[in-house]
Amino acid sequence: MKIRVLVLAIVMSGVLCSVSPARATSMVSMSMEQLTQASSDIVQASVVGQVSEWNATHTQIVTTTTLSISQSLKGNASSTIQVRQLGGTVGPVTQTIMGDVYLRSQGEYVLFLEPDSNSDYHVVGLSQGAYPIYEDAASHDERVVLPLNQASIQNLVSGGGNPAGTVPLVGFHKYVSSI
Repeated sequence: MKIRVLVLAIVMSGVLCSVSPARATSMVSMSMEQLTQASSDIVQASVVGQVSEWNATHTQIVTTTTLSISQSLKGNASSTIQVRQLGGTVGPVTQTIMGDVYLRSQGEYVLFLEPDSNSDYHVVGLSQGAYPIYEDAASHDERVVLPLNQASIQNLVSGGGNPAGTVPLVGFHKYVSSI
């Protein structure tokens, strides 16, 4: 009996030692006020180009997205900027960062940004700092899609009557500018 327990303990310790450490993305929930304060620039922008490539050591894929700025709500971003993000697809290899936003080709967004060390930007708060914009099919109004944790601002921006989880772009601009 003691030999079985000893063998089981040795096998289990071998299994535990051979498992590589898990890697995860941690995302702290941020309020609209925190996103605004943490951002040097808040812009409305459209994706005009995107390139994914391996970093210099061929250990991570980095995606650089070129954006055309149509309106600046905070800061002094130039008319065209680049956002760098970890992850992307190069050939048959795809790397994703859980919780980060995937900026769609030709997509339009309100983005909360902070400069990085390469004179590019990164999105503050991962996916929390990116608000997709779409045109409502019925009214042709531009609307902002809110992340789940920001849905409470819907009533502050508009008087209701909007598709759940969305607000008018004009109202969203006014709300962010007031912060």
